[in-house]
Amino acid sequence: MEKLNKRRFKLTSNSLKKTLTISAIVLTLMGPGLPAIAYAAEGTENEYSQDSVKPDLDETINKVELTEDIIKPDLDEVINKVELTEDTINPDSTEIIDEGNQEQTNNQLNSNTETYATSVEVQDWNSMKRALEDSSVTDIKMVSNINVGSSVKVAGTRKSIDASGYTLNMKGYNISGVRAGKYNLSNVVLAETSSKGGPFSSTELNVEVTYSNVTHSGEGFMNLSKGVFNLVGTINSTVPNSGNTSITASSLNVLADSNVTMINNTKYSAIDLVSTSGGGLEVANGSTLKVTSLGNTIDTGTSNRVDLYGSLIVESKNGIGLKLGNYTNLTTSSILSINAKEQSISGDKSKLEFLEGTEADITSTSKTSGVTASRIWVRDYASLKVLGSGTGSAVQILSEDGFEATDLSNIDIRSMGTAPALGSSTRFYPFVLNSNSGIKTWSVNYTENADQSKYYAGPIKSSFKQKYNTTSDKHETNQKNQIELSSNNSAFLSEFLSPEVGRIATGKYAIPSDYEEPTLISPDKIEIEKGSIFDPLKVDGLSASDYKGTDISDLIKYTGSVDTNIPGEYTITYSVADSFGVVTTKDMLVVVKEEQTLQPTTINELTTESTQVSGTAEPNSFIEIKVGNEVIASGKVGSDGKYNLTIPQQKVGTKVTAVAKLNGQSSEAYTVVKEGPVSTVGTITPSEYKLGDSEIKGTYTGDVAKARVTINGQVQAWGGTFNNGTFTYYVGSNKIKDGDIVTISGYDKNDKLLDTKPVKIIKVTQGTITPSEYKLGDSEIKGTYTGDVAKARVTINGQVQAWGGTFSNGTFTYYVGSNKIKDGDIVTISGYDKNDKLLDTKPVKIIKVTQGTITPSEYKLGDSEIKGTYTGDVAKARVTINGQVQAWGGTFNNGTFTYYVGSNKIKSGDNVTITAYDKNDKVLDANKVVKIKEDTAQGTITPSEYKLGDSEIKGTYTGDVAKARVTINGQVQGWGGTFNNGTFTYYVGSNKIKSGDNVTITAYDKNDKVLDANKVVKIN
Repeated sequence: MEKLNKRRFKLTSNSLKKTLTISAIVLTLMGPGLPAIAYAAEGTENEYSQDSVKPDLDETINKVELTEDIIKPDLDEVINKVELTEDTINPDSTEIIDEGNQEQTNNQLNSNTETYATSVEVQDWNSMKRALEDSSVTDIKMVSNINVGSSVKVAGTRKSIDASGYTLNMKGYNISGVRAGKYNLSNVVLAETSSKGGPFSSTELNVEVTYSNVTHSGEGFMNLSKGVFNLVGTINSTVPNSGNTSITASSLNVLADSNVTMINNTKYSAIDLVSTSGGGLEVANGSTLKVTSLGNTIDTGTSNRVDLYGSLIVESKNGIGLKLGNYTNLTTSSILSINAKEQSISGDKSKLEFLEGTEADITSTSKTSGVTASRIWVRDYASLKVLGSGTGSAVQILSEDGFEATDLSNIDIRSMGTAPALGSSTRFYPFVLNSNSGIKTWSVNYTENADQSKYYAGPIKSSFKQKYNTTSDKHETNQKNQIELSSNNSAFLSEFLSPEVGRIATGKYAIPSDYEEPTLISPDKIEIEKGSIFDPLKVDGLSASDYKGTDISDLIKYTGSVDTNIPGEYTITYSVADSFGVVTTKDMLVVVKEEQTLQPTTINELTTESTQVSGTAEPNSFIEIKVGNEVIASGKVGSDGKYNLTIPQQKVGTKVTAVAKLNGQSSEAYTVVKEGPVSTVGTITPSEYKLGDSEIKGTYTGDVAKARVTINGQVQAWGGTFNNGTFTYYVGSNKIKDGDIVTISGYDKNDKLLDTKPVKIIKVTQGTITPSEYKLGDSEIKGTYTGDVAKARVTINGQVQAWGGTFSNGTFTYYVGSNKIKDGDIVTISGYDKNDKLLDTKPVKIIKVTQGTITPSEYKLGDSEIKGTYTGDVAKARVTINGQVQAWGGTFNNGTFTYYVGSNKIKSGDNVTITAYDKNDKVLDANKVVKIKEDTAQGTITPSEYKLGDSEIKGTYTGDVAKARVTINGQVQGWGGTFNNGTFTYYVGSNKIKSGDNVTITAYDKNDKVLDANKVVKIN
């Protein structure tokens, strides 16, 4: 309690009876003892009852005012230590009057629920234990080092310990038992904590603990399995190998501008975030969390979040860097550095989003993939480096959410092992690689320092699907593991095969050999007038270009400011980053000059016939011609200090004022209109002029008798034919060009100007629009255009859609939404010029997105057809034999097909594939291998001696012989023979073979393959 300063306590008998503390103070003033201060001074409690106050004081107290003068001077020091709490002062019964702050005091006393916090200083364990167990004590200040002497349960729902830099040695005991509430520990050296954690560890719900500026060593730092743990300022924590997890919490927050370093030397996770919903880790902007561990560094529960606005630096010597629970998503926009023995990030069902400003450097020596996730999204101006060394890909995607790197992102994903940079699971998952700066790739097993890269120039857009996270030693297998490759870069489209790419880089990691830093041009110095409007991005001569010479001026940014109201020198620093993220800067000096006075303004004499006003004023100033408060003309004074403006005719006696303004200053002059000669009036109204016409035509009224045309400021000759309210003015067919500024002025017969009008020039526009085939489900109609097409409208089944379309460099897109057009709809698109003139209408061909598969059966050598099954929209096929593509063909019906190849086309050992197409020749299923069944049949035939007149040839056989053919004097006989148990008979009839005939027999297998040919039959 501060020393009393002109503060007095006004007591009534009713107040005295209700307030025990005031009773104690009265007794103190009446005697030498100070019992009311005993607790504060000695750490003990004293209770005082209302009975201890003498009854006969009631009447007197009504009149007593206790002021500072009544209190003995030697009490000042003690009173400074007294704190009046809700337990000792009842606001209803005691009025505290502070002459220096009467209003604040009254507000405090009018609240019946105000609680006065109690602060105590503790110098040993006994006093600290009492404070921890006292629910009325909220603030504890250590005034010396303290060794904890026993475990204690904390009373109250708010408690703060400020150690003032002293050591709190836990000696293995626990300060725990806290309930839902907020608890703080600050400015402490915290030693010898148990594995259950430091002060205020709890398993209760809704507990929030904040540690500020803590140096810790012990077996556990914090255990808040259902609570929130905040770290502020400088935090250092070390857990020895005998310890446990450093931090267990539902949520861990590293608050702004904090620096947290944690070392865990155990086999357990350094940080274990155990919430199953809504918890997680947040590192605030300007903060750094650095964690080193032997085991896993950070584990999270399910459905949590990891938000990294500040830096996270992780090193796991034997475990996983970040182990994300299912559906726990990570978002970062700062530094993320992970070095792990096992996986750097394990998040099979988690999403990783790298936002602008991210600098991620992730290294893993895992035997499998380095980073696993269901979704990885690298946004513009984010940088992601991943280095993997295992048999699995450096990055592995495990869901349809896929991997995406946007146009201005920077990625460098490397596999130093035998695996590809990118991979997925046993299913095909999507990858999108876009880069304005281009893409570099290296093959699997590339040499780190060798120039083995391929560069594909940007801007490049590409996508594909891939399965597996390994590379096969068979090129054909790798080809099967990548499908649906698309790209606007033809080289990339023909060469890129992700399963064989060991490293892939974009943005600043894919800088080509001829690269140069962006060029930024600005004046070294400019001068501006005081009070002028200044925009640093609209300075003349400011520009930027990249190494290709492409204008990137719209990417220029700047720092610094200029106060144009205060003369002096200011510095503006410009910067520009190219598509590789490389930044060039340049300084410009801005000098705000002292205010200058304007030269006097003049205005020439005006009459009632005047339609022009002229005079002189400050060069380059803005001038207004006013009648009263109405501005009748305005413009800019020439650099020669002269002005001439058109005004409507004014009445006699009208005061016309010319006001010149520049840099916040003004100068004016006026004249009074005099009577002029008899006036003539008239108007001229030109019609729209079509480029190429030889005349300007239009209408006129009144006294218009001639005209003069002005083209881009150049006045043409007098001319025009004026008759019955219409006129023509000859200009020639080539005099006026597109973009010219043309006016026509009508004059009376005495050459007096009566009216001036602009001539609207219209270009005869033309053009065509050609839509590409539209695939059902696409959100846009695309195509090409020629000429002046600037917008389009689509008609679907007679219903006209909105204006729209983006037209650039001969190509266009028109958004229709993915579900607007249905199969069978009649759709047209019409091209218009910028003035909504219809130029062309074309039908839009709608194609259904076809799909299907083909599965060839095993092909038997000698067959004339390849057979098999198919699904979907397969309508034709092509076979490839040893790289040679065969003709279109195939008969497809009811899920089965045949494809004629001829019986001798395919040989043993040939490499044969078949590719399926829809009716429009679109590939549906490519390079399905046709398995060739090798014929291994063999055998021999041995005819016995044939006796003339016998009807059969007999003998023996071996192996797979199943039939035979006899040749008599070169004439081949029919198939035949009975083959059983190694012997055979072949019927020839009794008179077929004559003496002297030349007879042979040839053996075949069941598939007519020759096994033993032309064995001579000996005739007896």
